[in-house]
Amino acid sequence: MDPVPQHDDLIAEVEAHGGWVNRDAFGLSQFPGMGFGAVAKADLPAQTSLFRIPLTHLLTPFTSHLRRHLSETEWESLGDGWARLILVMMWETERGSESQWYRYLAAMPRTFDTPMFWAAEELEELRGTDIQDRVGKTEAETTYHSLLAPIIMAHPDLFPPGAGNFSLASYHLQGSRILSRSFTIPASRAGQSQDASSVSSKDDEEEDEVAVMVPMADMLNAAYEMDNARLYANDGDEENEITDHGADPDSYTMTTSRSISKGDQIYNTYASPPNSELLRKYGHVDAIPLDDATLALLEAEEVGEWPFGNPGDQVEIQGDEVVRAVLSHRGSSAAADSAGEELMTERIDWWLEEGQDDAFALSFSEEVDEGLVPFTRLLLYDDEWLRAARKGKLPRNIVDQTVAEVLHAAIVSRQSKYCNDLQHDLDIIKAGSASQRRRNAAVVRAGEKRVLKVAMRAVRRKAVADGVPGGKRKSENLDSAGEKIQRTK
Repeated sequence: MDPVPQHDDLIAEVEAHGGWVNRDAFGLSQFPGMGFGAVAKADLPAQTSLFRIPLTHLLTPFTSHLRRHLSETEWESLGDGWARLILVMMWETERGSESQWYRYLAAMPRTFDTPMFWAAEELEELRGTDIQDRVGKTEAETTYHSLLAPIIMAHPDLFPPGAGNFSLASYHLQGSRILSRSFTIPASRAGQSQDASSVSSKDDEEEDEVAVMVPMADMLNAAYEMDNARLYANDGDEENEITDHGADPDSYTMTTSRSISKGDQIYNTYASPPNSELLRKYGHVDAIPLDDATLALLEAEEVGEWPFGNPGDQVEIQGDEVVRAVLSHRGSSAAADSAGEELMTERIDWWLEEGQDDAFALSFSEEVDEGLVPFTRLLLYDDEWLRAARKGKLPRNIVDQTVAEVLHAAIVSRQSKYCNDLQHDLDIIKAGSASQRRRNAAVVRAGEKRVLKVAMRAVRRKAVADGVPGGKRKSENLDSAGEKIQRTK
């Protein structure tokens, strides 16, 4: 794993702009199946500083000089999303060696295998998955044509006509780089001035955050439960402060979070992303041997001849699927009656105002999502709703027979979105003759379908645990919340 000269230049660029790299500990190398990544050049104990990037070398909408060349109206028209950063990255790429991020931009991937770049027939392989409605290609292209293109055409001196760096294809490339490699930090640390108009009058309101590119930091790959380094803000906070090597308070430092052996890869992984997110952001999936705890949750036919996958896989049950299941249970007339929908809307609004989510993540777990059952009871039972509205308390996390039936219907509804069954996906994976994209899609589908089957059994187990067999109420003197009903005299 010899270092590549291009990446030596990247290290030199960081150092030339006020950064620091621990060259004795940290290197960049090629890793099979993962592209370039970071490698430990020596045995590293935990809390070893690897490199430091000053705030002035972060690539953000505010550290680039592009803003100076646009009118305030043009700049504000780009909004607070990614449009500003994408345009900045397009412009800095066109500037070539004149840009302070020249080596950094040159070291970034030039191609992606994410669904954003798939053909329409390939995207059909993702039907039913959590990715299907999150690719966002149409919305992204609308943003390009409505926000960026007018500014690009109005400034041929800044954005030369015919230059490939300002095309729709380049827009997708830079957007994919942001999706897969950006960090989110407070706007003030990204170089955005905090004037009176941008600072809230509320002392307890959190500062806005923005997506930025952190040179060097995004060279570290991510893998399931392989995290061994973290990026710390040197902001004076005792919990985050890194004092090694004269750390500038206006900087970020990558530090090992546990010991790493010489030659091992250095990973920076946050959470344990499911395959749907890995494919959407990075264009690959994890297919590792499933641990015993995960395999124990699956039936033999669900494992088949492929005991692999991603233990972090998840499937979201949207609130509207629960609503449809509740309305169906309340009767066909209620499902068709706008009054029934209005009733649900009032309860959902209350739920959201309480800071709760209306999407529920199912996973490889014996437990049901802690919000899904209370949400279902809120919609299902009038007495639960009245108590919640009166006392401001969420319904209890109890599954009775009726709740179990509603959740079963919601999960079945989620399963029905796929075009084929689990065995179909396992056959594609095992055959080995499918294209990489088709196989990756099958891996995502298989993981999600396995999770849904596990969730179905988890609901049944909780129904038994929370009541007598059959899900009957424990006592005729308990209401739907499980509280005692006072007898009238």
